[in-house]
Amino acid sequence: MYSINKYLTKKMIDYHIIKPEDIEIYTYGLTNGIIIIANISTTLLFAYFIRKMDIAIIMLLSFIPLRSFSGGIHCKSKTVCYMISNIIIIILIMVQNYFLKFPLFLLSITLISGIYIFFNKISNSDNRFLDNQEILYYSKVKKNILIILFFIIAVLLLLHKSNYAMVIMCSIILVAFLLIVDEIKKFFSFS
Repeated sequence: MYSINKYLTKKMIDYHIIKPEDIEIYTYGLTNGIIIIANISTTLLFAYFIRKMDIAIIMLLSFIPLRSFSGGIHCKSKTVCYMISNIIIIILIMVQNYFLKFPLFLLSITLISGIYIFFNKISNSDNRFLDNQEILYYSKVKKNILIILFFIIAVLLLLHKSNYAMVIMCSIILVAFLLIVDEIKKFFSFS
């Protein structure tokens, strides 16, 4: 895949779309873009086969923005990231009905997770370095996304669409879990 992206960026240089010194940035961007599209496509394809496309779309629309601005643990390999991401999302889609049996427990864990995410400080990782201004921006956007997701959960619960609210709750819990795992990883790497 990397060679295809390199070829595409060279063609963009040939057609004067990008500057030659920007080839690595665009190759990196194309690689990440294709991986994101592959992740989303795989999830949606699986959801289509098990007839839970609506659940998958809500999961992706709630998880991706919150995860993007919250941070958390990241895999070193893009292939491992692809596999683990899809496995986790597919498992959550498949066990959705199980979570509906424990609504108060799920809501409690969601509130705790939301508070944790809200007050968790954005930090740099191996995959991205943020300056102070970017950290403030990410923190603000993360909090806004979280507030919007909790508002949507409340509306869905009032409309008796608890199966959809539950999916958003699972997204929030999953993001908090990834943040906690990242903290544990950092703690043990400094020990």
